[in-house]
Amino acid sequence: MLRSNREIPREVTRDVQDLIREMRQADSGRLSGITPERLDQIVGSLVDGTEQIELELRRLAGEKETGSVRSGATQPAPPGYADAVAEYFRRLARQK
Repeated sequence: MLRSNREIPREVTRDVQDLIREMRQADSGRLSGITPERLDQIVGSLVDGTEQIELELRRLAGEKETGSVRSGATQPAPPGYADAVAEYFRRLARQK
């Protein structure tokens, strides 16, 4: 389907195919015995890839708000940084 759509650049099609390949490699059978930290890294990588593809597709679709991702997936702030992250988002909200 993606390959036949001429409006989607090859780079985006390749990114989608790479992400699908990564998801298949991360199936539950291959994740047994993995540490929670490594699992967080894998999930974070998949979410980042998905968000990048979403932003690129939105840009191609001509959406004006290309800077915000709709996926809603968030990573918790690392221990000790929760207050700094909260302050950062408060400042961003005030700027708008």
